[in-house]
Amino acid sequence: MQKENNPKSVFIYTLSHPITREIRYVGKTVKKLNDRLKNHIWESKQLACYRHKWISKLIKDDLKPEIKILDIVTEDDWQFWESYWIEQLVAWGLR
Repeated sequence: MQKENNPKSVFIYTLSHPITREIRYVGKTVKKLNDRLKNHIWESKQLACYRHKWISKLIKDDLKPEIKILDIVTEDDWQFWESYWIEQLVAWGLR
């Protein structure tokens, strides 16, 4: 009996401001969204890139980013779709 080769699902997601709903980040994960968000929050206490500084500021203001699925793609083509969505959001005027 031959096994099917089913590629894993990859979630392309956004992080946005919980009040303004402004999308500030696009990423990918195979984890549950809540687990990925917890990881972003933990990273914001350890690291200091743009995303981490933004999340740290939200946390100081007693807020946390909202995480939402933008697309579900296969493991084989997630890089194309992540880039596509970043370019699309920038074309729509998001930073």
